Amino acid sequence: MFSEMISPVRRALLGLALVLGLFAPLRGRAAVSPAAGAHPPQGMLAEGVYFQKFHLSVEGRPVDFFVARMERFRPSLTLDSTVAAGALAHGRETVAQMAARSRGALAPWGDQPWGRNRVLAAVNGYYFDLESGTPWRGQVQSGWYVQRFDDVESGSGLVWKRNGEAFIGGCLYHPAGKQTVTFLESGETLRFQGLNRPRGEDELVLYTAAYDSSTGASDDGAEVLVELDAPLGIAPAGSREMVTGVVRAVYRRAGDTPLPFGYVVLSAHGRARRRLLAQAVVGARVGIHQEIAHFESDCRTPSPYDWGGAYAAIGGDYVLLRDGYLPDISRPEARQRNARTAIAFNEQFVFFVVADGWNPGVSEGVTARQLAAFLRDVLGATDAVSQDSGGSATMWVDGKVVNNTYCNFTRNCGPEGEPGADGVYPRLEPLVGNAMLMVQVLPGERSAAFVRGQEVVTRKPALLYLGPGTAYAPAARLESGARGVILPTRMALGGIRAQGAYWWRARFGAEAGWIAENALLGGMTPPWDAPAGMASGAGAWTAFR
Repeated sequence: MFSEMISPVRRALLGLALVLGLFAPLRGRAAVSPAAGAHPPQGMLAEGVYFQKFHLSVEGRPVDFFVARMERFRPSLTLDSTVAAGALAHGRETVAQMAARSRGALAPWGDQPWGRNRVLAAVNGYYFDLESGTPWRGQVQSGWYVQRFDDVESGSGLVWKRNGEAFIGGCLYHPAGKQTVTFLESGETLRFQGLNRPRGEDELVLYTAAYDSSTGASDDGAEVLVELDAPLGIAPAGSREMVTGVVRAVYRRAGDTPLPFGYVVLSAHGRARRRLLAQAVVGARVGIHQEIAHFESDCRTPSPYDWGGAYAAIGGDYVLLRDGYLPDISRPEARQRNARTAIAFNEQFVFFVVADGWNPGVSEGVTARQLAAFLRDVLGATDAVSQDSGGSATMWVDGKVVNNTYCNFTRNCGPEGEPGADGVYPRLEPLVGNAMLMVQVLPGERSAAFVRGQEVVTRKPALLYLGPGTAYAPAARLESGARGVILPTRMALGGIRAQGAYWWRARFGAEAGWIAENALLGGMTPPWDAPAGMASGAGAWTAFR
């Protein structure tokens, strides 16, 4: 293992030697990408984002490490999370599918008009329910709090904020009096009990587009559709900040309301239903506040880190590094060699790392402590957390999966005659519940082809979507010649560019949703975006710290 007491000078020399290629690769069968003939990109993926593969000996056994590194404070770069199939309720996808679905998607990063994602690298996220695909622990996606983290349980994982701040979450809980919906005209405040989960008896639960295409709630409650002014995120602790919006519809005896992007549905049952209906009228202004109380892993000591302004977060497993120290990890699984995924950072960079395993003579995996030592002593990371590992361990870079997911998943590599004996492996990628992305945010663009209130006509059969892009579920199918009207949006997203089109919110008869501009008479198609790899520069990974 890399020395736990390695000196700063020796650490710098080791890192420099690895970067310059002074350490010869270990001998053995070459572990190639699962796609025969594909080779991982080496060097710069975009300004400030780099990829490199290491083939090292760890305590006498070979290990392939795959590393993506991103500068933390470059304005156009961010981390983000994504949900499999765009649906917390039932999604499972490969990391490659999630990266592809996120490409070009709307990115509420920076000033409006919002930009769009150019996804450069991705790794699998945290553990998930094997039947539903619902991720465990919790998640923040693009500034939206989409799934509550577990109360009074350590392991809240990596948190990435809008200002580039990053930290490893500790123990947290959601104070009941700080999860509220306030009707601003009357001043009446209601507490809500859940977010993007099935509604229970006498509960008020909030639903957003990340949950599914609709709430799935029964019709013995009431549901109120609210158009928001901003993503429904987490407020700073102790603040009175609210995300405001306007009630657009009140359904008194209804359930399963569709979930369009930019809206929240307030779904209530029993006593909560009566209190909600006493306040909710179309046009009423509301403010929503949700706050996290954050503690160290002992669940008693207040943490100095505030979740307010979180842009991306997912659950985490082992805390591998904290302020440069290797915590004691006592679980037996952590002491076994395995394929592993981790997210790490220091003051300048954030790292995605996957170590392959289960391939004798090529890459035999690492223990949690060995992975932590690599992150600290080679990459210079100070803080790190592991993700779902083993068969789920996957890294996608610039359009392709770069590690050997076949061996990680099947554990059936090595002996002569088995798959991979000739250095070529079948293509096999695991289905997982969520992923983390490194993203370059392309500048926001907006079309001026239409204005709100303008009548429009479809030029061909088209789909209305629940959000601005094909990553959202279809809301309705339209025939050629259908007549509609352009609707305003409180987030000022009319004509926004996302996923290869300009998008407008419009109403056609009883149906409202987002339609691509090129499906309308008088509409146009945006200029072509070069694939991510075509914009990549050549260059070496020149420094770790």
